[in-house]
Amino acid sequence: MDLKEFITLSLTQIVQGVANAQEDVRSLGANAYVTPISSGSVLNRPESIHFDIAVTALETTEKSGKAGVQVMGVGAGGQLSQTDGTETVSRIQFSVPIVFPGEEPAEELKARADRRARANTPRQSSDF
Repeated sequence: MDLKEFITLSLTQIVQGVANAQEDVRSLGANAYVTPISSGSVLNRPESIHFDIAVTALETTEKSGKAGVQVMGVGAGGQLSQTDGTETVSRIQFSVPIVFPGEEPAEELKARADRRARANTPRQSSDF
């Protein structure tokens, strides 16, 4: 798998996992929230997804014209997979900031609805 595909799939699946966890927790009716939105803020603060990846640069006699960085596979025993040709293994580390999907706790939703209702209620003027 090439590096960009690995990063894309990893980030997509992490966000999908958070969204799925939110649905599962909500269906339990528990007073728990997965990545709740902070009080008074529109978005959650960014979190960092840290990657520490072993990548390979493989030089073979085959001239396919393809170039790229491949994510090195790890087998069930924890051993790195073997390939034919000359390969150079490097590690790259980086972080990607991401804002996870948030859910607003029920008490926050109710308080916001109450504030809106009060703001939309016409004021009575008194005649003196």
